[in-house]
Amino acid sequence: MSDQSDQSDQSDRSDSPHQLDTHGQSSAFPVARRPRPRIGRFGLLVMVGGAVVLVLLALRVSLSVRAKWAVERYRAAGHPVTVEELIAMRYPPPPEADNGGPLLKQAMAQYIEADDETKAAIDVKENDEALTSEQITQLLHEHLRANEPAMTTLREALEAPDFHWGNNFSDPFLGISHEFRNIRSLALLGVLEHRMHRDVWSADQAVQAIEQTLRLSETLAHEPDLLSQLVRTSIVAQAMKQIDWFWADHQPEGHLIDRLAKRLATVRKDFTYAMRLAFEGEMVNAFTIFRQVAEQSQRGSVWWWHSLAGTLHIDLAYYVKRLSGMVRTAGVSDLRERVVQGEAWDQQPDPPRWAMLTRTLMPSPNSPLRLNVRMLTTIRTVELALAIERRHLQGDGLPESLDELAPDYIDAVPVDPFDGQPLRYQRIDDGYVIYSVGDDGTDDGGAVESPEGKRPLDIGLRVQRPDLRGVGGESGAAVSASSSRAVSAAAGATTKTTTGETPVPPGNPQIQARPTADSSPQAPAVDRDSGKP
Repeated sequence: MSDQSDQSDQSDRSDSPHQLDTHGQSSAFPVARRPRPRIGRFGLLVMVGGAVVLVLLALRVSLSVRAKWAVERYRAAGHPVTVEELIAMRYPPPPEADNGGPLLKQAMAQYIEADDETKAAIDVKENDEALTSEQITQLLHEHLRANEPAMTTLREALEAPDFHWGNNFSDPFLGISHEFRNIRSLALLGVLEHRMHRDVWSADQAVQAIEQTLRLSETLAHEPDLLSQLVRTSIVAQAMKQIDWFWADHQPEGHLIDRLAKRLATVRKDFTYAMRLAFEGEMVNAFTIFRQVAEQSQRGSVWWWHSLAGTLHIDLAYYVKRLSGMVRTAGVSDLRERVVQGEAWDQQPDPPRWAMLTRTLMPSPNSPLRLNVRMLTTIRTVELALAIERRHLQGDGLPESLDELAPDYIDAVPVDPFDGQPLRYQRIDDGYVIYSVGDDGTDDGGAVESPEGKRPLDIGLRVQRPDLRGVGGESGAAVSASSSRAVSAAAGATTKTTTGETPVPPGNPQIQARPTADSSPQAPAVDRDSGKP
C-alpha cells in the first residue's frame, strides 16, 4: 500500500505545473527549457573559412622556413648570398694604383663605332664581290686610324697588374651589359690590326698581338656574372683565330712558344672556375630580386598574391635547389665529369608554371657550361700544338702520336671531355691536326674548320706550314692519342726528317708566304707605318 501511495504522489508532482527546487520544494515559477543552438549557413562558412586561413598561414610559415633553410644551407657551403658578401668574398677591389679598370672604361668610351660600310668590310667573306680589295683596305685602315686613341689607352690599361670594373650589383634589373658594350669591339680592333698586317709583321709582333687579346680577356676573369664570362669567352675565341694565323704565317721560335704557353696557362687556370664564379653572381642577383619582390608584395604590388599564397617561398626554395646544383657542377675541375653532369641537367624538366621567378631568372642550365668546356678544350689543343712545335725545334720532327710528348714536353695526354678518350692527333701532308670529337661525341676526322654559318664538327686546330711538309711521315696517317703505334704500322713505312729552314728572327718583316691551304678571310696587307698597301 505504501509503495502505491508513493508512486501516486510522484505522478501528481510530475503533473503539477510547479517544479521542485533543489531542496525538493515546489517553485511557484516554471523554468523554461533553453532551445538547442543552431549553426546557419553563414556561420558554417565562417568556420570553414577560418580553418582554411589557419591552414594557409601555417603552410606559409612552413614554406617560409623551408626557403630560409635552403638559403642558409647554400651560405653554409661557402657561397655568398648578399651583394655585400659577394663583394667581400669574390669581388674585393685592388689598390687603386694597381687597378686598370678605369683606363679600360676610358678606352671603351673613346671607341668609335664602325659604320655599316666598314662593318661590311670587316665581315667580308672570300669571293665576296660587294667591295673591292682596295675599298676593304681603305675602310679598315680608316677605322683603325679613327680608333688609335682608344687602342693607345687600351695598351696602357693592359699594363696594370690587376683589374676591377667596379660594377654595381645592387640593382640586378639594371645589369652590367652597358659596362661591356664596347669591350668586345676593342678586342676586335686588335684582331683587325693583326689581320691587316699579317704580311709584314714578324713572329714577335704577332705574338704581342695575341698576348694583347688574351690579356684583355683576363680583365674579366674575376667578374662575378654570367654576361662578363660569355664576353670573355668570345674574346678568347678571337685570340684563337689569331693563333691560327700565327701557325700559318710563322715558324715559331722557342722563346715565343714559351710566351704563348705561359699566357695560355694563365687563361686556362682562370677559365676552369670562371663559370662557378659567374653562377654565384647569378645567385646573388636572384636573391636580391626575390627580396625586392617580397618587399613590393607587402606594398600591394601585382605580386601580393604570389607572396600571400606562399608560392614565392616555394619559388625561392626551388630556385636555390636548381641553381646551387649548377654552381657545384661549374666548380668541378674534371672537364669530363662536368660534361656528364651538364648533360644530366639537360634532362631536368622545365620549372613548373607556379615558379614564375625561377622560370624568368634561371639561365639555360648547360649552355654556358658547355661553352666553357669547349673553350677550355680548344686551349688544351693549342697547348699540345706548342709542345709539338717545341719538340720540332729540338730536331725530333713531328711525333707519331701524342704519347711521344710525355713526359718531356707534357705530363700526360689530356682527356677529351666529350667522350672520355685522349685527345686526337692526325698527321696531314704539311702539318697536323689536334682535336676533340666535340659536342656530338662523334669523331669526324679532325673537321675543325667552320662551315659557312655553322659550328665545326670537331674542336681543335689545324697547323699547316711549308716547313712541316713531309716531316716525320706520310700524309693522312691518323693516329689516336692513346695509340703508341708508329704511323708505319698503319700506312706503310715512313721516315722521320727535320726541316733545314731557319726560323724567322724577331723583327724581320720578310716572312714566308702563307700556304694556299689557309682560307681564313683577310684583307690585303697594309704597311703599319705608312698605311699604304
